[in-house]
Amino acid sequence: MEAPSDRPPKSFGTPVFVQDPHVVVANSDVDSAEFSEAIRSADLTSPETDDRRLGAARVHPIVKIFVAFHLLAITVWAIPNPPDRIRDGTVAARGSDHILVWNFNVLKQNALLRGYVLGTGTWQYWDMFAPDPSQTDYYGTATVKYLDGTQKDYKYARMLEMDFWTKYLNERRRKHFERVHLEVNNAGWPRFAQRIAALMAEDPKNPPTEIVLHRHFQQLQRPGGPEPKGYNRYSYFEHVVDQKVLRAEMRLQGKWLDVKGPKGVAK
Repeated sequence: MEAPSDRPPKSFGTPVFVQDPHVVVANSDVDSAEFSEAIRSADLTSPETDDRRLGAARVHPIVKIFVAFHLLAITVWAIPNPPDRIRDGTVAARGSDHILVWNFNVLKQNALLRGYVLGTGTWQYWDMFAPDPSQTDYYGTATVKYLDGTQKDYKYARMLEMDFWTKYLNERRRKHFERVHLEVNNAGWPRFAQRIAALMAEDPKNPPTEIVLHRHFQQLQRPGGPEPKGYNRYSYFEHVVDQKVLRAEMRLQGKWLDVKGPKGVAK
């Protein structure tokens, strides 16, 4: 009978794996003690080993610089603008207002940063709750005048009158009106009115000829203040419909095909 041995038993039929992903050992004849000693003596932290492990994960310095610049740009742009009364000097800046003023006057005016954020469409605002949340409730409508003298009202998407899922699908339309009706964005008014004409066009012999855009608004009061009495209406733009553009848009929708347009309508 064979005498007992102090050496650990051999591993029979059990694969043994080295931790280096480039080396795999599966040998049932390898002595466990010898293999363990080989693993302990192996320099798995050498630069050469690290190069093999991390070579695929290395990032070019240019990519790192771009990511850092992108994070800086969107952070600068996401910081809210100072309230108008601070910007125009009506109220003196206090505390963190100085940071907002400096960010607006210096960083947001940087040509490179501004061109990148606006040019790539990565700009964003997080000023819904602070520092100066909107105190005006408004919505938009339009009066559509037709060739025969009749008129119809067009009501732009309003969240108050929609169910949850319809709100979800139309939120960007609400946001669009929030921007487009402002005086600083008046360059977009003709295209906005022209689009409404296409939405309200039905009869090619009686097309929309004029669009009048209206802004409805009321000033919200502080908690406990008097209730608003109702909405004020202001007509801020009148647009003569471009009939050539209108017919082109209708054809894109598969309508008014082979229609030249009625007589007496400016093209």
